[in-house]
Amino acid sequence: PAPLLTRAVAPAPPGAVAPAADVLPRLVGALRRVWVNGQPAPALAEGAPPPGVRLWALEDAADGVGERLSPEHSGFAALNALSWRHGAGLALEAGVKLVEPVHLLWWSQSGDQPWDAHPRLLLRLAAGASATVVIHQAGAAAVDAFLGSVLEVDLAAGAALDLVLVDQQGAQGFALSQVAVHGARDSRLGLWLLDDGAGWVRRELELTLAEPGATLALQGLVRGRGALRVDNQVVVHHRAPQTHSLQQTR
Repeated sequence: PAPLLTRAVAPAPPGAVAPAADVLPRLVGALRRVWVNGQPAPALAEGAPPPGVRLWALEDAADGVGERLSPEHSGFAALNALSWRHGAGLALEAGVKLVEPVHLLWWSQSGDQPWDAHPRLLLRLAAGASATVVIHQAGAAAVDAFLGSVLEVDLAAGAALDLVLVDQQGAQGFALSQVAVHGARDSRLGLWLLDDGAGWVRRELELTLAEPGATLALQGLVRGRGALRVDNQVVVHHRAPQTHSLQQTR
C-alpha cells in the first residue's frame, strides 16, 4: 500500500453539504442509510426496519465491535479502531427473512484538502435468518479521499447472507476494507466484489467456515479503466469437515 502511505490526510471535516438525492446511486426498494464524507446524512435515509430487524448507528451502541477483527490484527485495523467515529450495525433475530435489501452508501464529495474516514460496520444474523446487504463506496470523480473501513459479520446456524461490496470511487479515491466473517453450522455466505471505479482498492478478507455445512461462494467482477487498481487478499479458513467454498473473478 505504498501509494496510500505516502499521502498526507486529515479527518474529514464535519458539516459536509449533502448532495441532492437524485445525484446518489439508488437501489429501488432498499432500506438505505447514507454517509457523506464519513458523516451520517439522515435526511437521505429511506425505509424503516421491519419487526425482528435492528438497523442502528454503531456509534450509539458499539457492543461486539472488535470481536472478529481486533486492533492487533494489523496496523490498518488498529488505525480504524483508533479513528472510527461513525458506522452501522444490522442485526436480525432468529428466523427473520428480510426481503428488502439493505443499502449502506458511503458517498465522497470534494473538500478543501485530502481527507480520510474510517467506517465501522457490524452484521449479525441469528439462526435461520437471511438478508441481502449492499455496502457501496462511491463519489465524485475528483475527490481525494481515503476510506479505511472494517466490517465484521457473524452468521449463526442456518443463517444466509448475500453481501455485495461495490466500489465506484473516482481516480483520486483510496479504499482499504478489512472484512472478517464467521459462519456457523449450515450457514451460507454469497459474497460479490464489484469494482467499477477508477481509484485504488484493497480488500483484506478473512472468511471462516467454522462448523460443518458452512458454505461460501465468492464472485468478483472488475471493470478496469484508467489507473484502477484492485487488490483482493482472500483467506478462507475451513475449520471443520463438510465446509465448501468457491471463488471466481472476472
